[in-house]
Amino acid sequence: MNSDPTSEASRVAALERDVRRLHAIAAFTGLGLLLMLVLHFYPQAATLDGRSLILRDARGMRRVELGFREDGSPMLRLNNPDQRARAMLFVADDGRAAFRLSDAQGAHRAQVMLEPDGRPLLVLAGRDGRSLASISVTPEGAGDLSIRDASGAQAARSR
Repeated sequence: MNSDPTSEASRVAALERDVRRLHAIAAFTGLGLLLMLVLHFYPQAATLDGRSLILRDARGMRRVELGFREDGSPMLRLNNPDQRARAMLFVADDGRAAFRLSDAQGAHRAQVMLEPDGRPLLVLAGRDGRSLASISVTPEGAGDLSIRDASGAQAARSR
C-alpha cells in the first residue's frame, strides 16, 4: 500500500480543524443552554398586560371587571350574581376620581367623587337614580349641602 504523506497530513489537519470547530460549537451550545436555564429560574416580576381582566364565579358569571369605560378611563367594577354593577371605582381623563354604589336594579344610589381640583362631593340618590342629597365643597372652600324632595324640588340648601 502506497500512501502519500502530504495527503495524510492534510487529511489529519482537516480532521483536527473539524474537531476544534465541533468543540467550539459544543461549548457555545452548552453556554446557551446554561444561560437559558439561569434565565428560567431567575426571579421575575409577574406582569399581566392587556385591555381588561374579567373574573368569573363558579357559575361563569362576571363578578369582577378591571378595564376601561367607554370614554377610555380606567375602572374597577364589582358585580352582583346577576352581573349588574354594584360598586364601581374609576378615574376620568379630566382628573375626576369616583366611587359609585348601585342598587340591585342598577340605579346609582351613592357616589363619592373628587373633582379635578381635589374638591370632594358626596351624592345620595333615590330609587330612580336622581340626586336627593349632596354634600360638597365649593371652589371658594365653603361647604355646600343640598337636599331635594321625592319630586326633585329643592327642599333645603345650606352654604
